[in-house]
Amino acid sequence: MRMSELSVPEQESTRRRALRTALRWRGFASLYDAVWASPHPLTPEGRVELADLALGAMSVFRARQVDLETEANRNAVEAWDLTGIAEQYEIFVERWSGVLPRIGAGDVTGADAVRARTEVMSAYRHFPVLDPLLPVDLLPADWPRSRAREVCVAVYDGLAHAAQEHVRSVAARFADGPHPGITAHTIAGMSAGIGHVPD
Repeated sequence: MRMSELSVPEQESTRRRALRTALRWRGFASLYDAVWASPHPLTPEGRVELADLALGAMSVFRARQVDLETEANRNAVEAWDLTGIAEQYEIFVERWSGVLPRIGAGDVTGADAVRARTEVMSAYRHFPVLDPLLPVDLLPADWPRSRAREVCVAVYDGLAHAAQEHVRSVAARFADGPHPGITAHTIAGMSAGIGHVPD
């Protein structure tokens, strides 16, 4: 685990808030007042980023937790709100898995397909900020991250063709003929390096 200890004068509250926000965006969590933890190793790019963030005194080091036989013992993983993160994943899964039967039946078409693809991706994009991607062995057995991704892919990719055809039809109304060059990206395709729905 990577640890950062920072010290910014109390009177510089704006700089302190900016630094804390920047650390959270990079997956850090506040373990104790000025001690922040990250589950990821420090990359060369991360070194540059932390150097740029260093508005006061900062120390960065790697640490290994040693459990103490006392009620005061605190697991470093508790620095992250795993319950809150899991709840956000569950809300996402519940909201969007309810749409899957309609997608399977072909009932989501036209502008509704475009809208749903936009909304599901917009909602899913919040998770990289919320979830620090802790190692799986540190997480509860039923951690909902993979299920949320499965639902996102099923909705986004499942509506790709319908959304693509709607956008093509709208474009064709304002131009001379069809626009076969308009293609809808899919998560599966982007992961495979293809990037769009084949005709």
